[in-house]
Amino acid sequence: MPPPRPSARPLWLALALLVALVPRVDAQRYRTTTLSERDGMPSHDVQSMLQHPDGSLWFGVRAMLLRYDGQSFQSYPEPREGGVAAWLTVDRRGSVWSASTQLGHGIVQHSPEGPLVFGRPAGAPDSAAVLGLHALADGQIALVTARAGVFLRSEDGLWLRPDGRPEGRTWASTHTPTGLYVVGDSGLSRLRHGRWTHGLAAAAGLPDEHLVAVVGGEAGRIWVAGDAWVGYLSGLESRVLYTDTSLELDTHARFDGRGPVLLPDGAGGVWIGSSGLLLRIDRSGEFERLDRSTGLSGQGASSMLRDRDGNTWIASARGVSRISSLRFLNYDHRDGLLSDEVSALIEHPRGGLVVGHNQGISILTEQGVRVILPAPEGLS
Repeated sequence: MPPPRPSARPLWLALALLVALVPRVDAQRYRTTTLSERDGMPSHDVQSMLQHPDGSLWFGVRAMLLRYDGQSFQSYPEPREGGVAAWLTVDRRGSVWSASTQLGHGIVQHSPEGPLVFGRPAGAPDSAAVLGLHALADGQIALVTARAGVFLRSEDGLWLRPDGRPEGRTWASTHTPTGLYVVGDSGLSRLRHGRWTHGLAAAAGLPDEHLVAVVGGEAGRIWVAGDAWVGYLSGLESRVLYTDTSLELDTHARFDGRGPVLLPDGAGGVWIGSSGLLLRIDRSGEFERLDRSTGLSGQGASSMLRDRDGNTWIASARGVSRISSLRFLNYDHRDGLLSDEVSALIEHPRGGLVVGHNQGISILTEQGVRVILPAPEGLS
């Protein structure tokens, strides 16, 4: 007769010893770190951010580009007179590209040998407002403008503007493995393999008017925001997560000259920010406003990113804030947890959170909740 299976109780004890006992899983506690001129940042008016494949963070500020390795800043002067690195992207070879606020400034490739400035596409207006810069998987660089369409620059230096571009004004753009998405007066459109598809939000059952923000998210989601709502679509599935007529995101967009910024929080919710507004909306639609009173360096957000370690970075006109203690919000048995009573928490080495209960454990990931129960005593 095989020996009885060892009791799972030591696992619960180990979990309890690893972290302090907590009564409930709650996300309303933030640990915020700020970077500004007091921390050696040459300029605190941050316009854009990206994380390089080597792990470093890059910031576009007035008159220069900054590289931060976690300890110190390295600055690269802006080579274009009157230019500012308002948009950043990194190509498949690891080169960082920047674009200014107007098409006439062209784009810059930043390499160890120095910056290379490439002029605007032939025939394009100098004054066209730039609303996005994206390095595509095929090596092309996409330059998104407010009214002049999308320009693609190939690796051999040729500019192309695909036909059939969205009509009216564009407010924002994002790039995912499924294509380049833009939102504006024509709703949500996608550019893929050189061809445009329009009306994607309406086809998925979402409102298709006054769209001002878009970003790709986990599980293939495309997050979009209208004047008074935030939601997502994934294929033909869609959901409006949050509605508030006082948001007036269209008003924020027209004041800023570009749409608000969206950032998935990695737990089924989303951040939304503009020059004077920063909200986190959780997976259930509950929202929280964050500002200087909650520890941020400034009001609102000009750019946001989530780094490979799960930290959320918020850029504003007064510096950069890193939020490093965000956890799942108000999870209980209704969301799939084994029990509301939580005795221990530990981060799973492959991502997510392990929640210890008296009778078992729950593993929380972006894909859902998995429950593991101990074997009954005497079961062989």
